[in-house]
Amino acid sequence: MDSEKLSSAMGKILIHLLSIEYSMRELIKYRSEKTDEYRTLTYFGAVCNRYNELVDEGFRVDKSIIKLRNMFAHGMISFSKPDFESSCTILKYKKGTTTENQIDINDEWLNTQINITLDVFSMVSQSIPYDQSHF
Repeated sequence: MDSEKLSSAMGKILIHLLSIEYSMRELIKYRSEKTDEYRTLTYFGAVCNRYNELVDEGFRVDKSIIKLRNMFAHGMISFSKPDFESSCTILKYKKGTTTENQIDINDEWLNTQINITLDVFSMVSQSIPYDQSHF
């Protein structure tokens, strides 16, 4: 896999994930009765759960996005050779176990994740009333 293409694709996915979290926190800030709740939720899973509680069903986020985000935040990227052109894998161990989640990265997987995260970001950002958004 071409290292520049990989870097670009991984960067897009990461930016989408960060934008999703920011947008969710904006919605929580707008809708929550607790004034600082958007800042006190420390885990992405808690942010997703709270966001899903506050929005209509059509704006709810599938929780599979949590696994992807956690793979990026806590996972390791490994190449089969140090040339950055060989096969590439993301590996993340489940907390407190030796069980691992492993994803073999290829062009199809990258393009799918780019599209999924962009769609989720678009949906989440649409859930925020325009006059309350900092976008």
